[in-house]
Amino acid sequence: EGHAAYAPCTLTALRDKGYDYWALGHVHQREVLLDNPWVVFAGNTQGRHARETGPKGCVLVSGGGSERPSLDFRPLDVVRWEVAGIDAGGVERGYDVVDRFRGTLSALLARNPDVLSVVIDGETRAHDELLADPERWTNEIRAVAVDEGGGRVWVEKVKLRTRPPVAEVPKPDGAVGELLSLMAEL
Repeated sequence: EGHAAYAPCTLTALRDKGYDYWALGHVHQREVLLDNPWVVFAGNTQGRHARETGPKGCVLVSGGGSERPSLDFRPLDVVRWEVAGIDAGGVERGYDVVDRFRGTLSALLARNPDVLSVVIDGETRAHDELLADPERWTNEIRAVAVDEGGGRVWVEKVKLRTRPPVAEVPKPDGAVGELLSLMAEL
Protein backbone atom coordinates (compact mmCIF):
# COMPACT_ATOMS: atom_id res chain seq x y z
CA GLU A 1 0.00 0.00 0.00
CA GLY A 2 1.23 3.48 -0.80
CA HIS A 3 3.42 2.32 -3.68
CA ALA A 4 2.87 1.93 -7.39
CA ALA A 5 2.56 -1.65 -8.66
CA TYR A 6 6.30 -2.28 -8.92
CA ALA A 7 6.30 -6.05 -9.39
CA PRO A 8 2.67 -7.08 -9.11
CA CYS A 9 1.91 -10.45 -7.57
CA THR A 10 -0.39 -11.91 -4.94
CA LEU A 11 0.40 -13.57 -1.63
CA THR A 12 -1.50 -16.63 -2.85
CA ALA A 13 0.74 -16.88 -5.93
CA LEU A 14 3.86 -16.60 -3.77
CA ARG A 15 2.58 -19.23 -1.32
CA ASP A 16 1.70 -21.62 -4.19
CA LYS A 17 5.33 -21.65 -5.41
CA GLY A 18 6.27 -23.80 -2.40
CA TYR A 19 9.26 -21.67 -1.34
CA ASP A 20 10.13 -21.31 2.36
CA TYR A 21 11.10 -17.64 2.20
CA TRP A 22 10.41 -14.66 -0.05
CA ALA A 23 12.71 -11.67 0.35
CA LEU A 24 10.90 -8.68 -1.13
CA GLY A 25 12.50 -5.34 -1.84
CA HIS A 26 11.89 -1.78 -3.01
CA VAL A 27 9.70 -0.86 0.02
CA HIS A 28 11.60 1.04 2.72
CA GLN A 29 9.46 -0.06 5.70
CA ARG A 30 10.15 -3.48 7.24
CA GLU A 31 7.05 -5.68 7.17
CA VAL A 32 6.22 -9.38 7.42
CA LEU A 33 3.32 -10.08 5.04
CA LEU A 34 3.07 -13.84 5.73
CA ASP A 35 4.73 -16.18 8.19
CA ASN A 36 4.04 -19.47 6.40
CA PRO A 37 5.85 -19.23 4.08
CA TRP A 38 7.81 -16.19 5.12
CA VAL A 39 7.06 -13.22 2.84
CA VAL A 40 9.13 -10.29 4.09
CA PHE A 41 10.04 -6.75 3.15
CA ALA A 42 13.32 -6.21 5.01
CA GLY A 43 13.04 -2.43 4.53
CA ASN A 44 16.06 -0.26 4.04
CA THR A 45 19.23 -0.30 6.11
CA GLN A 46 19.17 3.42 6.95
CA GLY A 47 16.32 5.91 7.27
CA ARG A 48 16.93 8.65 4.71
CA HIS A 49 14.82 11.38 6.34
CA ALA A 50 12.43 12.13 9.22
CA ARG A 51 9.54 10.20 7.61
CA GLU A 52 11.51 6.94 7.68
CA THR A 53 11.34 6.32 11.41
CA GLY A 54 12.33 3.46 13.65
CA PRO A 55 15.06 0.82 13.48
CA LYS A 56 16.39 0.02 10.02
CA GLY A 57 18.54 -2.93 9.08
CA CYS A 58 18.39 -6.40 7.57
CA VAL A 59 16.74 -9.74 8.22
CA LEU A 60 19.07 -12.68 8.87
CA VAL A 61 17.44 -15.88 7.61
CA SER A 62 18.72 -19.13 9.12
CA GLY A 63 17.72 -22.70 8.40
CA GLY A 64 18.82 -25.88 6.83
CA GLY A 65 17.54 -29.15 5.48
CA SER A 66 13.86 -29.58 6.17
CA GLU A 67 13.90 -26.98 8.96
CA ARG A 68 11.58 -24.03 8.71
CA PRO A 69 13.70 -20.88 8.32
CA SER A 70 14.02 -18.58 11.32
CA LEU A 71 14.26 -14.82 11.00
CA ASP A 72 16.28 -12.38 13.07
CA PHE A 73 16.11 -8.63 12.48
CA ARG A 74 19.54 -6.98 12.76
CA PRO A 75 19.57 -3.19 13.14
CA LEU A 76 22.26 -1.55 11.01
CA ASP A 77 21.18 2.09 11.02
CA VAL A 78 23.71 4.73 11.96
CA VAL A 79 21.11 7.47 12.49
CA ARG A 80 17.62 6.59 13.76
CA TRP A 81 14.71 8.98 13.19
CA GLU A 82 11.65 9.09 15.46
CA VAL A 83 8.57 11.28 15.82
CA ALA A 84 7.57 12.35 19.33
CA GLY A 85 3.86 13.12 19.42
CA ILE A 86 2.97 15.23 22.44
CA ASP A 87 -0.68 15.70 23.38
CA ALA A 88 -1.01 19.17 24.88
CA GLY A 89 -4.74 18.75 25.43
CA GLY A 90 -5.89 20.38 28.63
CA VAL A 91 -2.56 21.89 29.73
CA GLU A 92 -2.55 25.42 31.08
CA ARG A 93 0.96 26.75 30.35
CA GLY A 94 3.88 26.31 27.97
CA TYR A 95 5.98 24.70 30.69
CA ASP A 96 3.25 22.07 31.16
CA VAL A 97 3.81 21.10 27.52
CA VAL A 98 7.56 20.88 28.15
CA ASP A 99 6.85 18.63 31.16
CA ARG A 100 4.70 16.36 28.99
CA PHE A 101 7.60 16.07 26.55
CA ARG A 102 9.93 15.23 29.47
CA GLY A 103 7.52 12.48 30.54
CA THR A 104 7.40 11.01 27.03
CA LEU A 105 11.12 11.24 26.40
CA SER A 106 12.20 8.26 28.55
CA ALA A 107 10.00 5.87 26.53
CA LEU A 108 11.36 7.39 23.32
CA LEU A 109 14.97 7.00 24.47
CA ALA A 110 14.36 3.26 24.96
CA ARG A 111 13.95 3.04 21.16
CA ASN A 112 17.42 4.59 20.71
CA PRO A 113 16.55 7.53 18.47
CA ASP A 114 19.25 9.89 17.26
CA VAL A 115 17.01 12.55 15.69
CA LEU A 116 13.55 13.57 16.92
CA SER A 117 10.79 15.51 15.24
CA VAL A 118 8.48 16.73 18.00
CA VAL A 119 4.83 17.36 17.12
CA ILE A 120 2.78 19.15 19.79
CA ASP A 121 -0.94 18.82 19.19
CA GLY A 122 -4.19 19.38 21.04
CA GLU A 123 -6.65 21.89 22.37
CA THR A 124 -4.90 23.85 25.10
CA ARG A 125 -5.00 27.13 27.00
CA ALA A 126 -1.24 27.32 26.32
CA HIS A 127 -1.87 27.76 22.57
CA ASP A 128 -1.40 31.55 22.50
CA GLU A 129 1.67 31.36 24.75
CA LEU A 130 3.30 28.74 22.53
CA LEU A 131 2.58 30.58 19.28
CA ALA A 132 3.69 33.94 20.68
CA ASP A 133 7.30 32.67 20.89
CA PRO A 134 7.75 29.32 19.07
CA GLU A 135 11.55 29.65 19.07
CA ARG A 136 11.58 29.84 22.87
CA TRP A 137 9.49 26.67 23.23
CA THR A 138 11.55 24.85 20.61
CA ASN A 139 14.66 25.68 22.63
CA GLU A 140 12.95 24.55 25.87
CA ILE A 141 12.15 21.19 24.25
CA ARG A 142 15.71 20.89 22.94
CA ALA A 143 17.12 21.67 26.40
CA VAL A 144 15.05 18.86 27.94
CA ALA A 145 16.27 16.46 25.25
CA VAL A 146 19.90 17.38 26.02
CA ASP A 147 19.42 17.16 29.80
CA GLU A 148 17.37 13.97 29.90
CA GLY A 149 18.98 12.28 26.91
CA GLY A 150 22.56 12.98 27.93
CA GLY A 151 23.33 14.31 24.46
CA ARG A 152 22.19 11.06 22.78
CA VAL A 153 19.33 12.64 20.85
CA TRP A 154 18.98 15.77 18.73
CA VAL A 155 15.64 17.53 18.24
CA GLU A 156 15.53 18.40 14.56
CA LYS A 157 12.28 20.37 14.65
CA VAL A 158 9.29 21.16 16.82
CA LYS A 159 5.91 21.52 15.10
CA LEU A 160 3.21 23.38 17.00
CA ARG A 161 -0.21 22.14 15.94
CA THR A 162 -2.15 23.24 18.99
CA ARG A 163 -5.42 25.11 18.95
CA PRO A 164 -7.18 27.24 21.56
CA PRO A 165 -10.02 25.76 23.58
CA VAL A 166 -13.45 26.25 22.10
CA ALA A 167 -15.42 28.68 24.22
CA GLU A 168 -18.69 27.39 25.59
CA VAL A 169 -21.47 29.73 24.57
CA PRO A 170 -24.66 29.40 26.64
CA LYS A 171 -27.65 28.36 24.57
CA PRO A 172 -30.58 30.76 24.55
CA ASP A 173 -33.91 29.74 25.99
CA GLY A 174 -36.96 29.10 23.89
CA ALA A 175 -37.31 28.00 20.28
CA VAL A 176 -33.82 29.13 19.21
CA GLY A 177 -32.20 27.16 22.04
CA GLU A 178 -34.25 24.07 21.17
CA LEU A 179 -33.29 24.41 17.49
CA LEU A 180 -29.57 24.71 18.39
CA SER A 181 -29.84 21.60 20.60
CA LEU A 182 -31.45 19.61 17.79
CA MET A 183 -28.72 20.72 15.36
CA ALA A 184 -26.01 19.71 17.84
CA GLU A 185 -27.58 16.25 18.11
CA LEU A 186 -27.56 15.86 14.34
